[in-house]
Amino acid sequence: MCVLVCSARGVPQPPATATGLAARTPGYLRDLVGYWGELTDWRAAEERLNAYPEFIAEVEGRDIRFVHVKSRAAGNA
Repeated sequence: MCVLVCSARGVPQPPATATGLAARTPGYLRDLVGYWGELTDWRAAEERLNAYPEFIAEVEGRDIRFVHVKSRAAGNA
């Protein structure tokens, strides 16, 4: 996985009209790529993520994968 993540280079500047996630700066994206690229035990992280129930919903003709996990915090039923 690191080969794929670490090879990502040249993050373009988002357009001036971008909003939300599309408006993330190149610096933010480089930091994010660096974090995942430096993750030493990718398989352990993958195993933790795969422990959650996964669902697929079709939204405007595209399959969107998501997890639905209720909080264990008190008062969150």
